[in-house]
Amino acid sequence: MNFQEIKRTPIPSIMEKYGHPIARRSGDALFYFAPWRAENTASVKVSIRDNLFIDYGDEKRCGSVIDLVMNLDNCSLIDASKKLEQIFGITAPMEQPNTSIINVDIAANPSFLINRESDLADKELLSYVSSERGIPIEIAQKYLRELEIEHRIFHKKQIVLGMKNNSGSWEVRGKNGNFKSCIGHKDFTFFDEGFDKVLVVEGMFDLLSAVKLGDKICFEKVNYLVLHSLSNLDRSIPKMLEHNKVFLALDLDFPGRIKTKNLIESDSKFIDLSPKYQMKDGKDLNDFLKYNKGQKRNRGRSL
Repeated sequence: MNFQEIKRTPIPSIMEKYGHPIARRSGDALFYFAPWRAENTASVKVSIRDNLFIDYGDEKRCGSVIDLVMNLDNCSLIDASKKLEQIFGITAPMEQPNTSIINVDIAANPSFLINRESDLADKELLSYVSSERGIPIEIAQKYLRELEIEHRIFHKKQIVLGMKNNSGSWEVRGKNGNFKSCIGHKDFTFFDEGFDKVLVVEGMFDLLSAVKLGDKICFEKVNYLVLHSLSNLDRSIPKMLEHNKVFLALDLDFPGRIKTKNLIESDSKFIDLSPKYQMKDGKDLNDFLKYNKGQKRNRGRSL
């Protein structure tokens, strides 16, 4: 039984087969009336992109298509998987929507050379980090490097931000935020600060934001682990569990919430910090940092 393949079965097709029509659409999200209770407002959200669901009326009901069938039929994981495998069949993965951010997997497509690595000093990069991202320059210079990269075919050069991961490869970001790449192999980055606790974040700007926010997010002295992608989560768990406590500050979007929920239920070492950076509009620590700076400016104007 291939669980990963089974999980690719689109949730909307399962809801349709069980006789539950779509109540409304919003972007790539579909909303349904909860099949397990009577309600007047559709509270079950399905992310088409991530193929995950959550019931906002009972957030314990959430997860993959297997979790959905477990809830629909009140059955075990194995029984739900067998039902999907035998009755519904296995559906090919859904196409991912286009995005304005350029993602380049250099391991599969070696398009770039690294000509130079140096301390972060480029004025445009520093301006982007401080003005657009709200990160103090000294924090950025501690954790990021400046790279000059060159396209192998077109020989176009550009200066980018770089963070080395645990495979010795580089996660890079462009000056205006619309270039995102990994030069080498995807992996997480671990910063050993000499402590027995670790703070886990998703992206490089989440790390820089956490350092800036300090005890507003985590009052403990911690090491840092940057996933760079939730796809690196499983491989990073052994490193997390080397610590006495694992503080989770993942994104507030649907996948981040699901992963956080699964981790805190799996081991008492995991601690969810997301209540500390909840906000009306925004999904991660960097959004929260910028939100806080905006609030301070507004208070200053009102004095």
